[in-house]
Amino acid sequence: MEVVSSYPVQAASFPRRTTAMIGPFMAYLLIVLIFYPFYRFLNGPDAISYISIARHYVRGEWPEAFNPYWSPLFSWLMVPLIGSGMPGLAAAKIVSIFSGFIVLWSLGRLLRVAGLSGIYFSAALYTAAIMAASFSLSWITPDLISAAVVLWYLSVVLSTSYVKQRHAGLLCGLIGALGYFAKAYNFYFFLAHFTFLSILFWARSEGEERRRALRHFGFGLALFAVICAPWIALVSAQVHRPAISSASEWNRRLVGPDSPGFPQFYRLFPPAGPDAFSMWENPSPSLLPEWSVLGSARNLRHERALLTTNLRGLFAILNHSSVFGLAALFGLLLWGLSRTPDGHFLWLQILLTVTLVPVGYVFLTLRDRYGWNNRYLWVAIFLVLLTAFLDVHVISRGLSTIGVYLAIAGVALSFAISPMLDLVRGRNGGRALYEASVVFNRQIPAGSRLASCGQWNDGLGLAYFLNTPYYGVTGITPDEAEFRSILNPIPYPKGVPQALTPDEMKESLRANLIDYLVIFPDCPLEPSSDLLANPIQTGSSTNLKAYKLDH
Repeated sequence: MEVVSSYPVQAASFPRRTTAMIGPFMAYLLIVLIFYPFYRFLNGPDAISYISIARHYVRGEWPEAFNPYWSPLFSWLMVPLIGSGMPGLAAAKIVSIFSGFIVLWSLGRLLRVAGLSGIYFSAALYTAAIMAASFSLSWITPDLISAAVVLWYLSVVLSTSYVKQRHAGLLCGLIGALGYFAKAYNFYFFLAHFTFLSILFWARSEGEERRRALRHFGFGLALFAVICAPWIALVSAQVHRPAISSASEWNRRLVGPDSPGFPQFYRLFPPAGPDAFSMWENPSPSLLPEWSVLGSARNLRHERALLTTNLRGLFAILNHSSVFGLAALFGLLLWGLSRTPDGHFLWLQILLTVTLVPVGYVFLTLRDRYGWNNRYLWVAIFLVLLTAFLDVHVISRGLSTIGVYLAIAGVALSFAISPMLDLVRGRNGGRALYEASVVFNRQIPAGSRLASCGQWNDGLGLAYFLNTPYYGVTGITPDEAEFRSILNPIPYPKGVPQALTPDEMKESLRANLIDYLVIFPDCPLEPSSDLLANPIQTGSSTNLKAYKLDH
């Protein structure tokens, strides 16, 4: 990355760079240690799937371990921990927390490349420490490790010495492959970003530098392909067509004009394999109606509605992340009109990155976690944050020292407040489910087939604590139906199935040989009463009801 002449940078010695990183690392660790007790029971459908896949590796259950839907890196990192006897949920949280440290390290590299030092560097990293702590505790997904990998890649490819470094292209290819193993979306992001930037490097250089830029691109792309090829072959063999992941096809169908949303919210589905917790461990796109954007004028209008909705969501996410979020974005655009030639190239690099990070999702779905909490927009927000600090650096010429510090503090706090509030509000998540599982564990043996009426996500979380396979729900709840409307702008898609009657629920429960049924308070409709003849005594410690089913 070119350092604009407006930002003079004194090269920091290694000890100074190390010292500058220690403070944010310690702040991150302190926040995690303070809040971890409030989050130690928090799980989720994605987390349970990654944990279960890691267990398959440990136990040698290879057909279920090689999963075409979930990217493997997060589970791979859990394997040695679970293999040593650590509980799966604890292993997942350790990997997530470790990922936060890598995010800070990668971001520190990127900030140095961009020319930030001193108070600007520290403010950015302390802010990122709060964001990373909030994410690492609130979500057990690979989004954070994926953000770290992407930031690391950016710190290499945007460096002023990129073309001159002998093995920079190979390093980019290696990091790009790690990104793919963390999140399948990174496959497309790396190919697009690395290709566009390589074209820019080639176009603005000449002679030996131009040849080096071309070699970096060729070697980097070749190494990326060689490392990714074996996993792509495994995925393609499982889905019976060339594919990098089945998740992209699932997500495409999920937002189709006739999609009912998540099909598991409507009726029972058996687990994806003999050793799986639920169908979510390997969801099949065949459960959703196929569609093509170019299939009809109706489909084109639907895609336009998706794009409009997601762009609004993107701006809302930026605005939610900071009061300066949108201002920094518009400032980035204005910055490009007033820079030197070198500054124009830096501006183009940042704009290209900010654009490519979320672009794939705006055509499909941009939920909250796929927004600022998702690693793609995390990178974008970090770069917007970086731009905000650079702009403050320019403005500071007309400010006193106190004014500069206040301006920096204001920008930093604006980005830190939202994740800190989320961290406080989300405490004790999962605790009620764990406490209910302690009650049920006395009467529901491990390995029993479990289903629920209401709350698919919580039902799976309860099944995880009970170590039982989860067959899903007997009907959709109002909040799950509302979530469907977020995915699909069409109010009443044709693909929404009819609600089951009590007798149909009874038949479905018997057909799947369900041993126990848990009823949540918002259960939309209970099965026929003759099926609920054997209640489990739960006492007053939980508001859930449970029944042993006799077939």
